[in-house]
Amino acid sequence: MRSIFPMLKRMAAALAALTVLAAPAGAAQVTDVRMGAEADGLRLVIEADQPLDYRLFTLADQGLRMVLDLPRVDWAIPGEPAAGGQRRAAGEGLISQYRFAQNTADTSRLVLDLASPARVANQFTLAPGAGSASYRMVLDLSPVSFQEFAAASGVSVEPPPAAFAAAPVPEVQVPEAQGDATVPESRITSAPPPAQLAEKPVIVIDAGHGGRDPGALGATGKREKDANLAAALALGEILRATGRYEVVLTRSTDIFLELDQRVSIARGKEADLFISLHSDSTANGAAQGASVYTLDTTGAARARKKVLSNNWVMDVTLTGRPQEVSQILVDLSQRDTKNQSSAFAEMMMDQLEGRGVNLLRNTHREGNLYVLLAPDVPAVLLEMGFMSNRADEANLMSATYRKKMMSAVADSIDEYFGARQRRFAGN
Repeated sequence: MRSIFPMLKRMAAALAALTVLAAPAGAAQVTDVRMGAEADGLRLVIEADQPLDYRLFTLADQGLRMVLDLPRVDWAIPGEPAAGGQRRAAGEGLISQYRFAQNTADTSRLVLDLASPARVANQFTLAPGAGSASYRMVLDLSPVSFQEFAAASGVSVEPPPAAFAAAPVPEVQVPEAQGDATVPESRITSAPPPAQLAEKPVIVIDAGHGGRDPGALGATGKREKDANLAAALALGEILRATGRYEVVLTRSTDIFLELDQRVSIARGKEADLFISLHSDSTANGAAQGASVYTLDTTGAARARKKVLSNNWVMDVTLTGRPQEVSQILVDLSQRDTKNQSSAFAEMMMDQLEGRGVNLLRNTHREGNLYVLLAPDVPAVLLEMGFMSNRADEANLMSATYRKKMMSAVADSIDEYFGARQRRFAGN
């Protein structure tokens, strides 16, 4: 059920899914990273001044790597400079070296370059106690076969002789990520391979505006952000009730999110579909009706620049590849994504019209809209109506009308994935 780019990624490299993270209110300080070889493996200890949530995944391309994504932290490891940027340090046993770096304002990354295939056999956190004022995140690593390591990384291949010990390891860029930084320890596990993630399509629903950004004000003073959120919650409820989808809301309360956070949530969740819900406004109070936007040519070029400049890293393994290879991968992904987005937009318009939802004459539009920029996630922006029109405003604030409109959107999602299922079954 995934788009063409994840399939290309699995052919090009092994990349497990990332889970989005958010920075805590006050950035934690990592004060030490130490390790000790043991008879049956290695123990890694990360010390910090507060407990850390993290997400772990493995990579089997151009070297064996284990990666921990963290909320934004300050690196204060003894003997290391305090400034940001990627730094390396020697390891021992199963770990040949480790690297750590800041990312955006919200994330950091620790990369373990493995001397041989390994897995996390045990992991736990120790609170400060006698002789230590730090929280200690402990990971016990044990050796595994290459086949087991590759399977955990999402591929199934035979190891080329001595290739991984000698292969150069490219610099690892940290992709933008956002999300919940309070995940309980029971959820701290290695990411599942793509085959498991594909069982249920991931639908990300984005309620436009929020928090300090009210969006458009309606003809009678109603706020767009409230209409958008109510619609997103209604759509999420309908989709969850089917049991067919994994549903993610960029926001489920009245909070403010930057545009890049919304895109990062969709990309971090490897969304199969991204739907941004908005309500239009114009000086012409008579204008009314819904419309659907997909990305235009200018927006596609904008997204391509972000990927190739490594502001958005589509895949850790793009880094270090020749520019022309990266360009081909990005172009293939964008082409497929644009086609899928347009196909879904057409289905949505038909379903909305079939439910009696009033549509603008030029219903399917294209725009250079930031939330549609993800080059590997089919995405649409639905303008549900005009807050500036009294009839539309009343409809958008009506639970009955919302249910009718969002039921039509849900039906279009069913139609879209049904068509994709038939397409893949026929290949």
